[in-house]
Amino acid sequence: MTRCEQKKNEMIPAAAGELADRGGVTILEGGELGSASVFPVSHARESGEFRNDLAKSGAGEADDSQPLDQLPRAVLTTRRGRPAALTPQLQEQLCLLLSVGLTRRQAAAHLGVDHTTLSHTAARDAEFAADLKRAEEIASGRPLLAIFEASRKNWRAAVWLVEHRRLHPPALTPEEKAERHKEELEDARRTGAIALAASNAAWGRDSSSGKKKK
Repeated sequence: MTRCEQKKNEMIPAAAGELADRGGVTILEGGELGSASVFPVSHARESGEFRNDLAKSGAGEADDSQPLDQLPRAVLTTRRGRPAALTPQLQEQLCLLLSVGLTRRQAAAHLGVDHTTLSHTAARDAEFAADLKRAEEIASGRPLLAIFEASRKNWRAAVWLVEHRRLHPPALTPEEKAERHKEELEDARRTGAIALAASNAAWGRDSSSGKKKK
């Protein structure tokens, strides 16, 4: 080893330790010490604080939770007589209440609407019925979103999430059910063909004709 190489080997650990003391991580480029750090610790801390401040200020990602003060107020007294029709505003408020977890009866009572009016309107209006279903799906997913967020830092939450998904798999759509049925038929057909070929081979028969080979 030449004196130059020996000097370089002595400088690399020292420089690495000096950079690490400043909160950085060294990288080697072509066998030499790089001047840049992969991701300084101080920069990571500043980035995290920036993201937190951004979220607090409302300029970051939107919060999925629905503030309670934004929900429509409950109607405590209702008019007698013929039930009122569901206006577009009432339909939107119903969907909002469903999205936070209320049932259809509870949402209708909250707005002073007869629940049969909601059912009849949904039966006549396919788009409104789809909006109601979507709002209910959002409500059912909110607790899982909270558990998923907690599972990133809490192993117990992660274990619960895995076990919950195992015991309660998501419901399949009609298209997914048809696709799964098609796959099962193909698997059964393939398994039957393999079993027939194995049986013919065991009895010495020709797979194509089924006759015993001479």
